[in-house]
Amino acid sequence: SYVIDVVNGSNVLTVPQANANFVPAPQLQGLSWTCTAGPGSSCSASSGSGGLPTLTLAAGGSARVQVNATLAAGTPLNTRLSSSASVSLAAPYS
Repeated sequence: SYVIDVVNGSNVLTVPQANANFVPAPQLQGLSWTCTAGPGSSCSASSGSGGLPTLTLAAGGSARVQVNATLAAGTPLNTRLSSSASVSLAAPYS
């Protein structure tokens, strides 16, 4: 599992749309996710597979996306996994 915590550090401005992206290591398969948001914030969906949800973050708000996947059969022991996550503002807010 991977946990992506997203926080709006502004106490004044709301983030109307933020895109969360996750690039899994090639050895991972069966990707699924769940999303929970703090008060005043929201996820475009509470769970799914494939692309991550769009987030709306209230001023000072937060959201958590948990990504789950399984290791492909035949992956050698001690294989280093390299996955990455990022969050960006959606157009036209970027």
